[in-house]
Amino acid sequence: MKKIKLGEMIDCYGDGIHGTPKYDDNGEFYFINGNNLQNGEILISSETPKISLEEYKKICRPLNDRTILLSINGTLGNLALYNNEKIALGKSACYLNVKSDKNLHFVRYILSTVEFKKYISHVSHGSTIKNLAPSQVVEYEVEVPSSVIQNKIAAVLSSLDEKILLNKKINATLEEMAKTLYDYWFVQFDFPDENGNPYKSSGGKMIFNAELGREIPEGWEVKKLSELLVKNSTPFDYQT
Repeated sequence: MKKIKLGEMIDCYGDGIHGTPKYDDNGEFYFINGNNLQNGEILISSETPKISLEEYKKICRPLNDRTILLSINGTLGNLALYNNEKIALGKSACYLNVKSDKNLHFVRYILSTVEFKKYISHVSHGSTIKNLAPSQVVEYEVEVPSSVIQNKIAAVLSSLDEKILLNKKINATLEEMAKTLYDYWFVQFDFPDENGNPYKSSGGKMIFNAELGREIPEGWEVKKLSELLVKNSTPFDYQT
């Protein structure tokens, strides 16, 4: 392996504007900063400010399908791959455009390593809010294997990342389903009745419960969890 500076794998780099653009609630572009970069993605919410096309043209940066975004102000080292989102960058986000003959994902994994995190923590400046210059990022020295090995490493890690992302999406879906079921059963009380119809919406009888201060389905009662558990004084036998 040979040791090179990260800049040798980067085509061009820089950060966003050092100022505040003119916001436009009807704009089609989002103005993001380092806090929008999380878990490899650009997170945009209803709170993310927007700007117009005209304003975007004034402050846009040369982002493309080989751009890695990195947070360089406050929280350092958050990463995201640019995926043609309609965004403009603030000063706390740095862009790194990886050369066409280099493996984009291998460079991303370099930026994810503990060693790189230690490096940017060491070279950053600022007593209260840490700041990192894009020029400091590309000065990072790293040992790299051959292109063949780089591609193999990137392929394995990318496959693992995809599985992790899929699992997170599945977990999020299951959590949302659980919340919906809870809401139907214990908030709306529209669980299936004996005919398969939503209980309360279909005219199921409700009675007022003074302890809860609200109506609950007839036949339901309020109990402590301890009243539903069977007390067992016999120690468990862990022998197989």
